[in-house]
Amino acid sequence: DFEGIGLYFMPSHKNIKGRLSKSTNSKYKKHSLKLEYNILAVEDENKVYIDLADKNLVIKYPPNSLGIWVHSYSYSPVILGLRLKGQAGEKVDLELSKGVNWIGWKYIEANPPEDLSIYPLQLDKIYVELAYNRDDYGVLLFDKLEANYPKDGKKTKEKFTFYIVENGDTLDKISRKFYGSGNKKNIIMKYNEIKSDRDLIEGKILVIPR
Repeated sequence: DFEGIGLYFMPSHKNIKGRLSKSTNSKYKKHSLKLEYNILAVEDENKVYIDLADKNLVIKYPPNSLGIWVHSYSYSPVILGLRLKGQAGEKVDLELSKGVNWIGWKYIEANPPEDLSIYPLQLDKIYVELAYNRDDYGVLLFDKLEANYPKDGKKTKEKFTFYIVENGDTLDKISRKFYGSGNKKNIIMKYNEIKSDRDLIEGKILVIPR
């Protein structure tokens, strides 16, 4: 959601103007994010970016779709999309809507890459793009950005993380690190099929239930 702003307006060149603020016209909770944009498309890239990098929105494996609610006050030729960034800095642009053909709120979504080898991906920016040699200005509202995964009642609801054993680690120490108590040693031993501290070889990767 966009209850707290902490986001930045980033133009791809100096002929693009605009600003970000909060709006009480929302689809979810109390506020949405209001974007004012004025784009003169005279360069190779003509995009308004809403910078999400500081939010650390990491997608570890492919969802069915990435989507967001968008409120429009007028029809527009702008393209709406999301920019994803890989660990090596590679950029993946995901187009959500080619033009704005609605008034009011609409949910727009797209399927992200399915290639597991490029994950995890960070959700880096929301972008508004205009084709070369055109100009457009307007106001858009954004709310409830989300990754959608399939619901499957047969799948486990358990969650796990990993831990790399360090020199001097003990089961008690690791239990306290993750659970705040040494009483969860048996859980760590069960999921990693180990019997004692002697099995904690430096560099070993442990499965830690959360």
